[in-house]
Amino acid sequence: MHPEIKKFWEATGHPLYGSPSSIIGIWELHIHVGGPLSISRIEIVCHGDKHRFQNKWYSEEEMLAIIKLIAFA
Repeated sequence: MHPEIKKFWEATGHPLYGSPSSIIGIWELHIHVGGPLSISRIEIVCHGDKHRFQNKWYSEEEMLAIIKLIAFA
């Protein structure tokens, strides 16, 4: 995962799990939804060279462009 994209996801405040040495390259967010069992929703945000944002998949270049647009909004 590109360092800027990783930084973007870490800024959400949700734990980001993945491994830069993973062959598959899956990164996921664990979003705490509450409840007595401390349940979390897991969302895949990166799979190989594809990145997921708002339920759509993007290339690394497209995701970096989205991050720049959000930063200047």
